[in-house]
Amino acid sequence: MKGYNQILKKIYVVVLVLALGAVSVPLTSLKSSALELNKKSVIAYSDSSDEKIAYSSQDLDNILKFQLQQRRTSFTINYKADTTNLKNTIETSLKGILNADDYLEASTKSYEWKYEGYKNNVTINFNFDFHTTRIQEDYVDAEVTAILKDIIKVSMNDHQKEKAIHDYIVANVAYDTTLEKYSAYEALKNGLTVCSGYAQLVYKMLNEAGVEARIVVGVANGESHAWNLVKLDNAWYHLDATWNDPVPDVKGRILYNYYNLDDKKISEDHSFEKLNYPEATKVYTNKAMMFDDKEFVQWNRDGSITKVNGAKEWNINFDKEVDELSLRDKIFICKQGTNFSFPIILQLSEDRRSVKIKHNIPFERGSNYTLYISKDIKGINTDAELKTSVKMDFTIIK
Repeated sequence: MKGYNQILKKIYVVVLVLALGAVSVPLTSLKSSALELNKKSVIAYSDSSDEKIAYSSQDLDNILKFQLQQRRTSFTINYKADTTNLKNTIETSLKGILNADDYLEASTKSYEWKYEGYKNNVTINFNFDFHTTRIQEDYVDAEVTAILKDIIKVSMNDHQKEKAIHDYIVANVAYDTTLEKYSAYEALKNGLTVCSGYAQLVYKMLNEAGVEARIVVGVANGESHAWNLVKLDNAWYHLDATWNDPVPDVKGRILYNYYNLDDKKISEDHSFEKLNYPEATKVYTNKAMMFDDKEFVQWNRDGSITKVNGAKEWNINFDKEVDELSLRDKIFICKQGTNFSFPIILQLSEDRRSVKIKHNIPFERGSNYTLYISKDIKGINTDAELKTSVKMDFTIIK
């Protein structure tokens, strides 16, 4: 056994990683069974006394993934495998798990790990700081399931599911100006959260509803910001629910200024590392897919079709001043037989009581179109809105 002690050279490494935008905290304090979340003491899972054994890097991946999903704040893994490049093995495992789960990554504030032991037999101690506990995530799961059951219909397509989820979140959540609430849990429990919480909740609800989504982390207005990418009909679009719900919060107001934008459009005031996310190159034109046509009442009660020429411009008059921001995507024209909206320009009059519908491209002669006006158009400084959504069919005669 001569030389055995020389082989068993002691290994000791400490690594600390902070999540984007996280505040540095003394992670050694997280070994207790409770931590402080938003200045309130909450119970946190901890199984530091329950040591797990990994006999391979795959075992390490599986154990880490489970512990993180359970929001364990402190745990130990006995690693009995090749320790030649152990630091790289651990870092690769953690990055792989977090990169594969946007929601988990957004929920992680920071983490620290260290190991010590001997060749091919080391003890790795992990400490994590999350925005939520497992109990709080269970609450999120239950609430999301209940909300989706209420707002999502079996007949809905993915476009309509996205709109229903977006509208629910914007209508029921407000931006946390104290900058203390960072989670989907806070959004659901208290109705307040920052951009990360909005993005987490959008991600959670869309994916639960069967619509693929991502969380994008970037910069907007010179500050760290989070929003979403949504996949519809094999194309990706940017959705920023936070910026569709600006401060100060207005009850019932739902904007669509940052709804299904392409990379070029979102990049006018948002920046992000494009290589980390799927490309969003397609301009969203399927606005009719967002709405249920049955919700719109025919303007022409007798079912007749209005006949107009290809250069026709429409004027819509209101009895009260209209909130210009609420007009976006609430008035649109679709060519019948397609799901694509016709490109129009909405021009609000100076007295804000009339909207002119203009277009640079003439309507196609002999084709039929439908003009849609959603009841969600809002008045200024009032809760007034249209009683019902209306539509009018028209055909181009010359």
